[in-house]
Amino acid sequence: MKISYAMQKNYARAFYVMLSDADSDAAFARQVRAFVHFIDQRGLRAYLPKIVSHVARIEQAEGALVLSAMPIAEDVMAALRKAMARPVEQKTAPELLGGTVITWDDWRIDGSVRGRLKQLRK
Repeated sequence: MKISYAMQKNYARAFYVMLSDADSDAAFARQVRAFVHFIDQRGLRAYLPKIVSHVARIEQAEGALVLSAMPIAEDVMAALRKAMARPVEQKTAPELLGGTVITWDDWRIDGSVRGRLKQLRK
């Protein structure tokens, strides 16, 4: 089976989350075995080195950036930092008009009013 570059990165993100959830060496080893088994079951073993290299890039990536029209409450930012398991910087960008834009690695989630208006124009 052949998978796209984007799908390799999606598998890597899933694997990274699995590994991040491991709270001991034994849990880490179980997660690795489960993921390798999952990949084997789908006939994707040849892609494992590429997926692992994507995981390494995710691990080395800088923190996330949250742009918002107004400052975000610290408890919300703390929850976001905990969920992402990495530093999260928040910047105010009034030109967004409302909502937020979250950027991490090569992901961009645009929930801003400005972004929605751009979508409507298309």
